[in-house]
Amino acid sequence: MLLNEKFLKSLTIRSMQALGGLIVHHFFSKQGNINKDIEILVLHQLSILIKDNLLEWENMGATLPINGRGDPVPEDFKGIDKKLNGIASQAIDYSTEIGLCSLYTSDHRESLFFLLKLLSVTDLAEKNIIDATTLDLLPKGSGWGSTISTEEHSIIVRNII
Repeated sequence: MLLNEKFLKSLTIRSMQALGGLIVHHFFSKQGNINKDIEILVLHQLSILIKDNLLEWENMGATLPINGRGDPVPEDFKGIDKKLNGIASQAIDYSTEIGLCSLYTSDHRESLFFLLKLLSVTDLAEKNIIDATTLDLLPKGSGWGSTISTEEHSIIVRNII
């Protein structure tokens, strides 16, 4: 399934954030640059699907080695970013902003804006990168939406790791 704007608009903010993590994982895997710290960020972004307490989730994200908030990053990530001409940092920043911007504003259109920027910078907008089973598990609707079961979350995580 292509990640077209109509499909993306059908997703909850929670789903957009998780999809951002899936895109980041695919991008860095495709580039041969996935590492432990990127995987930790991706797993955190996917955990939004099962976390009820958004503030707790956000606070946990701030403690990650790579968190997309302008904090210093590990040396190996600096090397990856240099190798990819700054696209690595942009991808991380955009994927993080998908959820963060909606925590602090009532205008949820910004989440879609950052998701589209992520797809653009990673050049994955027109590619079939996420399997349909995973996409079907992402909640649809408006606002943050509801969480999914831990079983559904496990299926999504197993599909990437």
